[in-house]
Amino acid sequence: MLSLNTFFLYRCMLSGVFILSALLCALWLAWGVLRPFDFAFDLWYSSLQLEQKIAHYAPANRFRFAFENTSYTERKEIYQQISHNIHAKEALFDQIVYRTQDGKVIDYFLTSPEIQHLEDVNRLITKAQWIGKVATALFLSVCCFYILIPSAQFSLQAQGIVAIVITALLFTPIVIFGPQKVFDTLHQTIFPANHPWFFFYEDSLMTLLMYAPYSFAVISALLGGITLFFFGLLTFFGLNVKKVVMKDGRKTKN
Repeated sequence: MLSLNTFFLYRCMLSGVFILSALLCALWLAWGVLRPFDFAFDLWYSSLQLEQKIAHYAPANRFRFAFENTSYTERKEIYQQISHNIHAKEALFDQIVYRTQDGKVIDYFLTSPEIQHLEDVNRLITKAQWIGKVATALFLSVCCFYILIPSAQFSLQAQGIVAIVITALLFTPIVIFGPQKVFDTLHQTIFPANHPWFFFYEDSLMTLLMYAPYSFAVISALLGGITLFFFGLLTFFGLNVKKVVMKDGRKTKN
């Protein structure tokens, strides 16, 4: 016979796995929704005034020339190629070029340090995709466990505690240290110490085109909103699926 404390701990653990797997699954789905739309490139290109930023910084670049003479269509095409390659099994970053408005190749878009960084990003995204798939399988497994085991119940109180803990872990560092410090620390932690990840706008067409980290803030806001939407759907499904199955089971017996 389980004691009340042990039973509550069991519910917290079940709720924790349920919420965390639902959150990671929702994030994976949100990423998949944004990807075909180029992570809202059109939105942040205009809202962050990239046309003016490129006109200002590109002429000062010491390694690549005349990017300010490219068209919007060319810039979006380059961004799409980068986006495709960071998700590809075999990335071909060294083949990305930029052209004049009449189609003549100016130069390769990326420098060697930028290619190295994007290859790191490619490996990171590959791992993240696997985490998303595992989280989805785990979420479905928890839902099946919830359905098949009569004594299994999700505690709203336990879910509330777990949700507060996860939210605190995610947002407390941002509130205390600020988004820029968290952004830099994550890069220093995730990427190899001897691999460059910081580039000045004047020296990097990659950083200038993406206007990092400002475009990442817009993408993160969209990603967060879509993740919350999917998280709401998944938790609603998980909390109500047992009721629906049991109700249908009673109808079948009758």
